[in-house]
Order: sequence, then C-alpha cells, then structure tokens
Amino acid sequence: MSHSSIEEITQFLSNHAPSTVFELSKNLNLSKADIRYHLKKLRRLDVIISIQPNKKYPMRGRPATRFTIKPLALPNNYAEIVKILIPPIEKQEKFFMNLSRSLFTDFNIYQDMNLIHKMNDLTKELNFRNYDSRWETRKKGPIIIIDNCPYRALLHEFPGFCLMDQQIISQILSREVEHLQSFQESSNCRFQIKLFE
Repeated sequence: MSHSSIEEITQFLSNHAPSTVFELSKNLNLSKADIRYHLKKLRRLDVIISIQPNKKYPMRGRPATRFTIKPLALPNNYAEIVKILIPPIEKQEKFFMNLSRSLFTDFNIYQDMNLIHKMNDLTKELNFRNYDSRWETRKKGPIIIIDNCPYRALLHEFPGFCLMDQQIISQILSREVEHLQSFQESSNCRFQIKLFE
C-alpha cells in the first residue's frame, strides 16, 4: 500500500476516533489485513494508540480494539485558546471544580449500582471520551489506571485537569479518591479509590 493509505487512515481517525479495524476497512475500502499493517506502522511511529475493550463489560461476540490518534500527533491551537478561557492561577481550583460538576452530569452511570458495576461503567464512559482507562483491584481499594488523557498536552500548564478528573471519579463512585500519579511524572495516571477511612 502507498504512503497515501497511511494519510487516509490518520485523516479518518482524526475525524472518526476511536474506530475499529472493520470500520476503517469499510470506510476506506481497504482490506482488514492492509489496515492492520498500517496501524502497526502508525503505532511504531507513536502516532496512534489502541483502546482495549473492557472485558468485564458484557458484549455480544468478540469485542474489537479501537484506535485513535494520539493527542500530540495532530497540530492544533488548543493551548492558546485554553490559556484565554481558563482563569488566572488563583481562581483555577474553583474553575476546575465547577467544570467537573458540569461534566459529571454527562456520564451515563446509575448511582444505585454496586461499586463493581460503577467501576465498569466508569471505565467505559472514560474510554468513550478518549481516555484509555482500566481498573485493577488492590488491598486499599480499586485503582483506576489511565494510559491516555485527552488533556495530556495541557497538563504542564494546567494541572487542574487532574483535579477535574479526580472530582468526576469521586462524584460518580461516591467515594474519596486519591490522585497517586500523573502524566507529568509517569507514563500513566492513577487514582486510588478509598474503601475505608
């Protein structure tokens, strides 16, 4: 396949992310084998990321891996606009707390479910919003691990996005949440869900 096939795939993913191999094959009129070959190349170039299906969430058939463009792979002017929209540092905590409350209402999670169902639905909702998230059981309580943050490119100047995510998780799970690590110092972001005081 030609270089233009890679361009077609990246262009499609930039407008229709996340997408499966089948969706790419159908829309770009390329074989699944060709799509997989180019996706492998794009992953080596660190242009795309894969979002693994949540195995704990029941689906018919074998759930498909989805692919999306890494936030830094495409040029954008987000940082410039965000600098204008986000208030000065002394007012940012209140801003991000309010933002978390607004975004929380868009998450489709029933509050009367048990914690495990909430965790499963939460990771599904986060992945729908281009987070690459999963959760693991630990002694002190579950940990949410995020391998891609859609705000990653902005975290250096606006770490309040981490506070926003922490508050959203806390509100959805009705639990205290501790932010263990962020993309500023690690390759992923981790939140500890506290089961006990």
